[in-house]
Amino acid sequence: MFRPNFKVLKIFRLGLSYANQQLKDINISSGLVYFIIELSQVEWLNMSDLSTAVGVDNAYATRAVEKTIRPGYVNKVQDQQDRRAYRISLTASGRQIAERVIET
Repeated sequence: MFRPNFKVLKIFRLGLSYANQQLKDINISSGLVYFIIELSQVEWLNMSDLSTAVGVDNAYATRAVEKTIRPGYVNKVQDQQDRRAYRISLTASGRQIAERVIET
């Protein structure tokens, strides 16, 4: 049976709290930071690959991407070769956020 290490969970929670505090002025939650960081490593990802990279299901990834599109951090463009799929990429503003998060 899996037994979580509560000290690790507490450190993780404190890290998220710190990240939220540091990023408060750019209006992005620590939960969305994972998406920004993953996208900063590549030119673009499709939704399925992005959700796998972050470790969430496609529905959650879709909602998160929509939340990052509104402030202009992410682009979502229909894939020319597969019209059912979308290419998700960072905007210039999103790249600046990624750089700031990595420095934090």
